[in-house]
Amino acid sequence: MKDAVIKKCGSRARILKLINELFPKANPQLKESDIYFVGVFGGEDVGFLHLGQKRGKITLEGVGVKEKYRGGGLGSRFLDTAITLAERTGKEIILKVKPGNAVALNLYAKKGFVIKRVRDVYILQRKLCT
Repeated sequence: MKDAVIKKCGSRARILKLINELFPKANPQLKESDIYFVGVFGGEDVGFLHLGQKRGKITLEGVGVKEKYRGGGLGSRFLDTAITLAERTGKEIILKVKPGNAVALNLYAKKGFVIKRVRDVYILQRKLCT
């Protein structure tokens, strides 16, 4: 998925369509102040990144890639996009992930996230490099 283009997206409807397709049981809360990115390949929206801003931190609210496009590095590129934004704004990133989601946990660990708290989900945090 190196040919996919990641670009900032101002359309909550566009992001909501992707979320509903990828996660039909999700009940996303899309706020006007949130930041959205979309991955486009061959004119098709193939993935999204949803970031929130809370208490001086960036919260990774959601990331998803259509099944036929998974495994090509687009999820990793979305995460790099979030990390770059966090570093530019001087904010840490926090996220939640279910303990059984080994693929996501491995990706987050590779990107420098560490487990901060454990409940029914893991809460991971990536501190700024100093």
